[in-house]
Amino acid sequence: MQRKNLHYEITNKKEDTKSVDILIYDSIPKFESDTWRMVNTASQFVKDFKNLEKQYDRINIHINSPGGSVYHGFPMFNVIANSEKDTHTYNDGLAASMGGILLLAGKTVHTAKNALLMIHTTNGIAIGNSEDFREVANMMDKYNGIIAEHLSAKSGQDLEDIKSKYINYKDHWLTAQEALDEGFVN
Repeated sequence: MQRKNLHYEITNKKEDTKSVDILIYDSIPKFESDTWRMVNTASQFVKDFKNLEKQYDRINIHINSPGGSVYHGFPMFNVIANSEKDTHTYNDGLAASMGGILLLAGKTVHTAKNALLMIHTTNGIAIGNSEDFREVANMMDKYNGIIAEHLSAKSGQDLEDIKSKYINYKDHWLTAQEALDEGFVN
């Protein structure tokens, strides 16, 4: 049974092959425009993923996402990346921003030929005084360093090269071939 208001769906459970698919086909987390609320957190995804690990040897994560919150996305990234199971991530069309970072979490990363990967520095919003804005900017710089480390580790490229190419306050749209050439997909 699929629960309402989740930004992902668990599907295609195959007992005979011990594999299961997760579709992340929404923003991370899902944003409900009529209530202006994020209706899901990473906690449910992590719980569901841990339960799937008990039953399945291969977990396929299909992504078609414009991205979302690093606060919600990094726990999802970590549970995928640290899994002892055979995790495969797939860019089914768009893996942008946090969706693109999630794509890198798989032990094996796939992409459709017509898919796009978008990488950029952390974006955010803040409310408050100038000191509050400085604190948010400092936190975003720390996230940018973490993102650069993940990009470097996945691609095998030098950290400083990654920072100058991708952590430079611009959006970087990569075709499937470009993502492959950069070492972000297998």
